[in-house]
Amino acid sequence: MDCSKFKQKINSLLIEILETEKRYVEILGILKNLFIDPLRDVVETPNEILSQEQIKLLFSDIEIILNYHQQLLQELIPDFNDNQGKNIGKIYYKHISGWSAYVSFVNSFSSKMFLLKDLKKISKFHNFLLFIESDRRCEKRIINDFMSHPLQRIGHMKILFQNLVLNYKQINEMPNFLMEGYNKLSKLADTINEKQRESENLNRIFEINSNIYGIPNYIDFNLLESHRRLIYEEEVVQRSQKHKKKKKLIVMFLFNDFLLITRTKKNGSKSRYQFANLLPLLQIRTKKIKTIFEENSISFTIKAESVKKYIQVETRAQRKKWITHILKAQENLRSKTLTRFNREKTNLKNEKMKKMLSEAYLSPFKENQNQNQNQFENQNQNQNQNQNQNQNQFENQNQNQNENQNQNQNQNQNQFENKKKPHRAFSQLRNSNSFYFAKLNIAPKLSPRQILKKEKVKETKINEIKK
Repeated sequence: MDCSKFKQKINSLLIEILETEKRYVEILGILKNLFIDPLRDVVETPNEILSQEQIKLLFSDIEIILNYHQQLLQELIPDFNDNQGKNIGKIYYKHISGWSAYVSFVNSFSSKMFLLKDLKKISKFHNFLLFIESDRRCEKRIINDFMSHPLQRIGHMKILFQNLVLNYKQINEMPNFLMEGYNKLSKLADTINEKQRESENLNRIFEINSNIYGIPNYIDFNLLESHRRLIYEEEVVQRSQKHKKKKKLIVMFLFNDFLLITRTKKNGSKSRYQFANLLPLLQIRTKKIKTIFEENSISFTIKAESVKKYIQVETRAQRKKWITHILKAQENLRSKTLTRFNREKTNLKNEKMKKMLSEAYLSPFKENQNQNQNQFENQNQNQNQNQNQNQNQFENQNQNQNENQNQNQNQNQNQFENKKKPHRAFSQLRNSNSFYFAKLNIAPKLSPRQILKKEKVKETKINEIKK
């Protein structure tokens, strides 16, 4: 096998990588030296064109990318002079982390372009751009070309490294870290391309939203949602079953959650869209129909609830594309709703499990807290009991004192009453008719001495009976 051809291709690819790297650094350097630095030098002066924040929003990522590629080029040039670029894979793998600046650049690229478009309306900035872009060093490039150059560099580098790896495989020689560097670069390029497609998609949605009109008041319509993506759009012909000769040009926009049908009105180069129908994606049913209009017409129906549209396209491939796009979008939406439902379900389960685990984990601490609380409550109860006992003792002492005082008063009264001589007639009755008083359950008034005598007499009588 003749390896000389592959070696020549490898050498030409290595030289192309080095030359394109030099050219790329040169272009970004022109952007920095002619545009960024003059604008920054005039900040906070009477001749200020843009503020510091506006310059940062426009050019901060570009300056980071330029510094990264300058460092990369400083290592590539001596390697090509000494080792003919054999350590290119190792150098790119070493500086692969610098490529992450491209991700933030791609994410903010659409906002940078919108900001640049608005800033061009300022007369000072507009005149500054006209003056700088007329410079020979710009090579008839405008500022937008310089700003979009990093996006082109990523795809170009991926193709160069892919061809380099394939040619090295043909001669069974692979430099150190070349495959690893290529894999990292290809993954990064794929993610950046995805981000670029997303930003382009968002720009297109923003453009449709700004050019649509005639939306009824009862429809809550807003295209600018974070989850919304444009899947497919095309200008087709709408037919009617009643009036078969009638034809209407419409534009259908298939999003990831609904189908928007509009009528077009072109004002020069710009096209505006009049709102016609908005069909929820999961309610749409598509069906191929035979030639009911003309012999060679290719058409299909789109049905959702009470709305039924007859759509005519030019080729069968277009019809197939529309039906497959709608079916795929429906499947994706169903799977997303199911995953969201399952995620919420698992979150609820996880919350319950967390509660159970937290209760199980905190139960000993809670028991200790409860024990401490119980001890504290018992101490308070004992203190309250002691206080109550002391109060009761004090109250009992007061009651006893009051009772003793009352008893002494009663005794004094009784003694005073006993000293009084009873009425003569009453005393005669009491001595003579004691039985009568006992029969009527009326006890005669007796002195304490008389009561003691009576008790003694009773005791003597009882003792005699016992004997």
